[in-house]
Amino acid sequence: MFNLKEIKSPDFYYNSLFYDFIFNFDKVRHHYCYDYRSIGEFERRADDINKFYDNDFRLKIVNILKSLNSRLCCGKRTLNNIELLKDRKTCVVIGGQQPGFLTGPVFIIYKILTIIKLSQYLSALLKCNVIPLFWNASDDSNFDQVNNFYLLNKKVKKINLALPEASGLKKSRRFSNIFVSEELIRQKIEEVKENLTPSTDFTENAIDMLDECLRVAGKSFYGEKTGLNPPNVLNLSSFFSAIILKLFSKYGLVVIDPSEPDLKALALKLIKFDIENYAGIYDAVKEAGENLKNEGYHSQIMSDVKNLNFFLDVEGKRRRFIEVKNGYFALPDCILDENELFEFLKSRVSQLSLNVVLRPIFQDTVLPVLAEVCGPGEISYYGQMKKVYEIFNLKTGIIYPRFSATIIESKIEKSIRKLGIDYEELGKDKSRIRKKIIAHIAGKDVEKLLKNFESDIFLKLSGLKKSLSFCPKNSGGTSSTGSYGTKESMESAGSIGSAFDRIERNFKKEIEVLGKKLYSEFEKRSDLISANLDKIYINIFPENKLQERIINVFNYINKYDFKLLDCIYDIVKPFDFYHEFLIIS
Repeated sequence: MFNLKEIKSPDFYYNSLFYDFIFNFDKVRHHYCYDYRSIGEFERRADDINKFYDNDFRLKIVNILKSLNSRLCCGKRTLNNIELLKDRKTCVVIGGQQPGFLTGPVFIIYKILTIIKLSQYLSALLKCNVIPLFWNASDDSNFDQVNNFYLLNKKVKKINLALPEASGLKKSRRFSNIFVSEELIRQKIEEVKENLTPSTDFTENAIDMLDECLRVAGKSFYGEKTGLNPPNVLNLSSFFSAIILKLFSKYGLVVIDPSEPDLKALALKLIKFDIENYAGIYDAVKEAGENLKNEGYHSQIMSDVKNLNFFLDVEGKRRRFIEVKNGYFALPDCILDENELFEFLKSRVSQLSLNVVLRPIFQDTVLPVLAEVCGPGEISYYGQMKKVYEIFNLKTGIIYPRFSATIIESKIEKSIRKLGIDYEELGKDKSRIRKKIIAHIAGKDVEKLLKNFESDIFLKLSGLKKSLSFCPKNSGGTSSTGSYGTKESMESAGSIGSAFDRIERNFKKEIEVLGKKLYSEFEKRSDLISANLDKIYINIFPENKLQERIINVFNYINKYDFKLLDCIYDIVKPFDFYHEFLIIS
C-alpha cells in the first residue's frame, strides 16, 4: 500500500534536541540513562528490572488493569497480557498521551503502533513476555489540548467540541473531571460523519465503531457505578480508552488510567518522599535545564518557584502546593508543615494528581518498564530527569522515539511530481520552494538575476559617488582655492552623501517590489504552481504544523478502511528512526 521515503530535513524533527537525539545521540547521551540504539542496553535494562523492581506491585497492578480494561470491553488478548504481568520476568513497553477526542492527532496512533511493535520485537529478542501498555493521561489538564478534531480534504476542517458541559473550563480541570453527555458526543460524531469526505464504503463502519465505543464508555464509566454523576454521562478519557482498545484489540494493547482510585492509592509513598525531598528535586531539574541551555538546547521543564510535584483537586480544579517558607506549604485557608500536610493528604488520595516530574517516577516505580515510547516533547522532558531519578534511586526505562510519518496520498504525490519537487526539499518555508519552481519554469534564476542587477546598480552608484567627490584631500586639508575645507563645503558633501544613501535604499526597495511582481506574474501565468503547491502544503503542513500533529486518523480510515492501521504497523521497523513519507500507491 505504501512506498516509503526517509526524510532528514530538520523541519520534520520539531527541535534541535530531538534532532540530535535521533542523528547525533552521542552529543546528548549523558542526559539519558540508556542508549536506545543498542540491543545490549535493552538486555541491561531487563537485568536492572530484575534487580530493582518491587514485584509486590505486580498483583495489585494486575487487578487494577483487569478491572479497568474489562469494564471497557477489551479483547481476550488484552486480558491474557494482563495475566502475564504476574510473571516476574514480564516487562512492559509503555507510552502515553492526553485523551484526544476520537483519538486526537494521528501521531497518537503512531505512538501506539510503536509500543506494540517494539513490545513484540523485544519479546522475541529477550525471550520473555513484553506487554504493550498505554498510559491514558487523564490526570492532565488544559481542555484546549483535546478540544479540537481536524479533517482534511481540499482544506483543513476544524471541528470544535464546544460542549456546554465544558464551557468555562479552566486549564486546571483534569480530563477525568470533564463530564459530557452521551447525546452531545453522539451529535459530534454525526458532525464528523458529515465532514468525512468523500463518503466511502468504509464511512459507516467507522461511525458504527465509534457509536459502539460510546456505548461501552457510557456503561463502564466509573462514576455511574458509584453514583458520582447522573446516568448517560461520561468523561472523555473513558471514551478515548474504549476507542483505542477497540482499534488495537487484535494486538492485545492494555490501557492504564491514573484516575483509577486503587492506582492512585499506590502513589502515597511517593507523595511523602516528594514532600521530604522537593527542594533537592527542584534543584536537580533546574540544573539539568541550565545544562541543556548551555549546550544550545531548550529547557522543557521550567519553574520559578519551589513547588511540590503534585496537585490537589479542589472543586474540580488542580491546586498547587507552593512553599511559603522552608518546610511549610500554603493551602487556600491554612499553612501546613511537612508532617501536617502528609496527614492531610492521606485521606484525599483520590484528589491527587502528579505533575510532569513525579508522574514518570510513579510509572517506573509501580510498573516493570523496559522502554518508554516518547515523542519529541517527552524526550526533551527526560533530558532533565536523569538526576531526579537518581534521587529516587531509580533509572528511567529506555527512552525510545516513536514512529513519525506523513501520509502522502496519490493526488498529492502526483502534484509533487508535476512540480518536480524533491521530497527532501519540502519544508515549512513554502516561498523557497515556489521560487525554485518558478526559476525552473522561467528557464532562469530570477532571484540571481535580480541580485546581479542590484549589484550592478550599486557598483555604478558607488563609482558615480567617487567621481563626484567634492572633498579631495591635499596636504593642507583644503583645495587649491582654499575653499573646500570650509564648514559649508563639508556640510554640502555630507548632504550629497546622504542623497546617495537615500537613492541606494530606494533602489533596494524597488528591486524587492520588482521581484515580488515578477514572481506574482509567473504564478498568474501558471496556475499549475499555486494550485498544486497549495494542495501539497495543506496536506503536509496543515495549519503550518506537521500533518501528524493535526489530522485525525479517521480522516484516513474513512478512505482506506481499518486495514490502514495494519499496513502502518507492518512498516514500523524497530531501530529505524527517520521521519517517513508514506506514499500511497
